[in-house]
Amino acid sequence: MRGTFFLWLVLAVGFIARPVGAAETTIRVGDTIAISAFGLAELDKKAVVEKSGEISYPLLGSIKAAGLSPSELRHKIIEGLVQGGLAKDPRIGVEIASREPFYVTGDVIKPGVQAYAPNITVRSAVALAGGLDPGGARGARATVNPAEIEGQYETLALEFVKQRAHIRALESALAGKRNIEFDRFPYLPVQKDVVDKFNGLVVDELKMRADDAEAEKTFLQNQIANTQAQIAALTDLKNTQTESVRQQTDQVSKFKALAEKGTVVEERLVNERRALGMAQDKLFQTLATLASSRRLLEDFQHKRQEVDATRRIALVKDLQDANIAAAAAEARLSAVRMQLNVKGGTNQPRFVIYRENNGSRIRVDADEETEIQPGDVIEVRFGTATAMATE
Repeated sequence: MRGTFFLWLVLAVGFIARPVGAAETTIRVGDTIAISAFGLAELDKKAVVEKSGEISYPLLGSIKAAGLSPSELRHKIIEGLVQGGLAKDPRIGVEIASREPFYVTGDVIKPGVQAYAPNITVRSAVALAGGLDPGGARGARATVNPAEIEGQYETLALEFVKQRAHIRALESALAGKRNIEFDRFPYLPVQKDVVDKFNGLVVDELKMRADDAEAEKTFLQNQIANTQAQIAALTDLKNTQTESVRQQTDQVSKFKALAEKGTVVEERLVNERRALGMAQDKLFQTLATLASSRRLLEDFQHKRQEVDATRRIALVKDLQDANIAAAAAEARLSAVRMQLNVKGGTNQPRFVIYRENNGSRIRVDADEETEIQPGDVIEVRFGTATAMATE
C-alpha cells in the first residue's frame, strides 16, 4: 500500500507541477501505459495500447487511448469510474511506462534493437548502435562471394515471408476475423508452395493457441459450476446448523432455569451446554469453509474473465515482435540487394527510415537530425542512392 501511495503521489505532483500550456506526449499504438489508483490496488494496471488504439482496463473494459495525452486518458478513466458508479472519488495516475523500441541496421558497429526516448534523432540512434562502420561494410563488399550474397538474399527473403505471414495471422486474430488475407511476394525468390506452407503453419499455430484458451475457459467454467454447487450445499448446511444452535441455546436457557429451581440436576445442564458448544463448533467450521469456497469462486471467475485479455495481450506482444523482425529482415534484404547491385561507393553515409503509417510501412529518406518515432527501423549504408533504394 505504501508503494502504491508513493507512485500516486509522484504522479500527482507531476500533474500539479506541469506548467500551464505545456505540451504532453501523445499516447501511441505499442506504448505500455502504467495506471495507478491510490487505495484501489485492484485498479492498478499496466496495459499495452493495441493496434486498435485501445487498452483493456478493469471494470471499464476497452478504452480508446491512442491519440490522447496521459492527462486526457486519466480524466477519461476517472469519468468512466464515476459515471458508472464504480468509484466515488478515484485518484488515478497515468504515465507512459515504455514505448515501442526502434531498430538500427546496416553499417553500424552494433546493429540491433534500442530503447526509444523522446526527441531522439538519427545521429543519437547511430551513437547508441556504436557509431558508423564504413570500413567494415566496404571490406565485406570487397571480399564476399557473389554466390554467397545470393544465398543470403534467399535466406533473408524466406525470413521476411515467414514474419509477414505471422503478422497477417496475428492481425486477423486480434480483429476477430476468421479469414486471413496473406501477402504475396512475386518480387522475391520464394516459391509459391513455400509461401503457402508458411501461411499454413501460422494458421495451425494460432488455432492451437485459440483451442488452448477455450480449453482453459471450459476448465475454469467447470470449476466455477462445481464451486457454486459446493457453496449452495454449504449454505443449506449453515442454515440447518444455525437453527440447531438456536434450538440448543433455547434448551440451555430452559435447563438453566430448571436447575436454578432445583427441578433438574446440574449434570443435565452441563450436558446441554456441551451439546451447544459442539453445535457452535460445527457452525463455525461450516462458515469458514463457506468463506474459503466463496474466495475460491471469485478467483476462478477472475481467471475466467482474464483468459481472453491475457491471450490478446500475448497476441499484441507477438505482433510487435513480428513487425520488428519483419522490418529487420526487410532492411537486411535491402542491404544485400545493394551488395548485388552496387556499382560504386561513397564515403558519405545514407539514412533511410522504415516506418509504420496507418497499417502500412513507408520509406522515409532521412539525415542525422531527423527525429525517430517508436517502432522505426533505421538503415545506415555507405553506397549510392540507387543501391540504397528498396523496390
